[in-house]
Order: sequence, then C-alpha cells, then structure tokens
Amino acid sequence: MACQKGTPKMNKKNAGSIMERFKNVFWSVKGRVLLVGIVPTLAMVYLGTEISLEKYNSVQKANSMIEAFSVVPIVTNVVHSLQEERGYSAGYLGASRVDFVQQLQSARPRTDVAISALLTQIAKMRTDGDAIASDAQMQSAITSLKNISVMRQRVDNSSVTIREMASLYTSIIFSLMESQELVAHQAQTVNLAQKAFAYIAMVRAIEAAGLERAKGAAGFGDGNFDKFNYQMFVAQGAKSEAYLEDFEAYATPEENDRYQKLINSNSVKRVEQMRKIAYAQPYGGSIAAVSGLDWFDASTVQISAMIELETFAIDDLLSEAQTEVKSANAGLWRILVINAA
Repeated sequence: MACQKGTPKMNKKNAGSIMERFKNVFWSVKGRVLLVGIVPTLAMVYLGTEISLEKYNSVQKANSMIEAFSVVPIVTNVVHSLQEERGYSAGYLGASRVDFVQQLQSARPRTDVAISALLTQIAKMRTDGDAIASDAQMQSAITSLKNISVMRQRVDNSSVTIREMASLYTSIIFSLMESQELVAHQAQTVNLAQKAFAYIAMVRAIEAAGLERAKGAAGFGDGNFDKFNYQMFVAQGAKSEAYLEDFEAYATPEENDRYQKLINSNSVKRVEQMRKIAYAQPYGGSIAAVSGLDWFDASTVQISAMIELETFAIDDLLSEAQTEVKSANAGLWRILVINAA
C-alpha cells in the first residue's frame, strides 16, 4: 500500500523533470535559433503556396477565356450570313422580287455552312463544360437556327410579311450578339476589354447597317417608303453611325486609321447619297431614281468594308487574348521554379 501511494509522487516528479528539461532546451540559444529559422520558412512555404494557387487560377481563367473567344469569328460569320439572307429576303418579298431570286438562292447555302460550323463548335464547348455553350441566348439562337427552313419556306411562298420575316432573323442575330457580349466580359485586363468592346461596337454597327439595308431594299424596291419602313430606315442608319462612334472610342490607333479610311471611302459616300434621296421623300414620296437592287448593292459594299475592319478587330482581339494566356502560364512557371528552389 505504501508503494502504491508513492508511485504517483514519483510520476509527478518525473513529469516535472521532463517539462523542465524541455523548457531549458526550448529556451536555449540553440532552440531559439531553430525557432527563428522555422517560422520564416513556414511563412515562405505558405506564401508560395498561396501565390501558386492564385497563378494557377489565373491560368485556368485564361484558358477558359481563350476557348470562349474561339467562338467569336464563328458566331460573327453566322450573324453576317443571316444579315445578308435577311436583306435578300426583304428584297424578294418586295416589289422587285425578280432582282433578288438568284442572290437569295446563293445566300442560303452560305448561311447553312456558317450554321453548321457554329453547331459543331458549340457541341465541342458543351462537352468541355464551357458556360457560353449553355448560355440562354445562345440556346435560343440555336433552336431558331435549326428551324430556319420553316421561315424560308414561307418566304418562298410569299406567305409572310417583310416585318415578320425580319423580326425572326433579327431576334436570332440579337441573341447571338448578346452571347458575344458575355464572351467579351471574360476579358482579364483593361486592354483586352477595350478591344472586346471595340469589336462589339462594330458588330452592332454592322447589324444596324444590315437592318437599314433590308428596309432600304423594301422601300426602294417598292418605289416608296411606308411610314413604318421609313422610320426604321432612318433609325437604323442613325444607330449604325452611333455604334461606329463607339468603335472609334474603343479602337486602337491602327484600328482608328482603318476606320478613318472607311468613313471617307466612296462606298460610304454612295450610301449617304442614296440616304438623302430617301430622306427627302418620306411617307410615299417617289424614290424611283434608285432601285432596290441599286441600294442593296451599294449598302452591301459599305457593309463589306465594315466587315473587313471588324475582321481586323477580331484578329487583334484574339491575338491579345493569346498574349494573356501566355503571360498567365509564364507567371505560373516562374512561381513554381521559385518555390522549388
């Protein structure tokens, strides 16, 4: 019994001795030097890990962005094909049907090729989990594109008005343009964002010019404008010019040089002359001096010049996006090398 009572006393004494020895070692010069070395090292490891994760996330975002940007030229091609087909359809449904039969028949296969390329790209992006592929605006546009043959049949049978036809094509185009704006907002830097906004402004300027072309084809084709078409014709011309001014505000110096050449070109001056004829004869006044096909061809030349500038802006945008991806990857590798050293 005496031994049993003494045992706890001995354990307590031993425990106290161990703690004392630990304190002595810990607070010795050697222990403090070790502690001073460990704390900064742990801090550096933590900081290096945090920076590495940040750089890794930047690389992931950049790679996601470049995949989203890859659809830009494909969507743009669909938009322009639809704009062209819409314009020819408007001319066909107007009084000058014969003038537009061949052009409309040629335009539709080009639209089909553009749509096929878009559907293929979206399917790939959906497999990769890209958000753009599941965007509501994109899905709405794709559904309508798959059913475009119904509207074409109604155009061929003249069982649809110009306004109804234009409304369908325009709704698809606007859905596609909205999806492009979602892509533009994935820009990681101010420089890239400015180039994206310049591109968006030009896309919208071309769309307004396309609507103006369609309304002009109908009005000039009929030999006069009704009130609705006249108002739309004037409004879309003004919108196109306003979006061009937005483009000028966001464009790079080189893009602006090309823009100045565009607005001072003969193609733009020719369209302006025809506009003045229409503006001087609102609501049923005779505009027989210009045929529907004359207007359509002149407007198309102008739009083609705008598309050339847009293509340059797209190439500039994609090049800048690639630069961002390379920069993000280089930043990650630098951090990994530093951490490994």
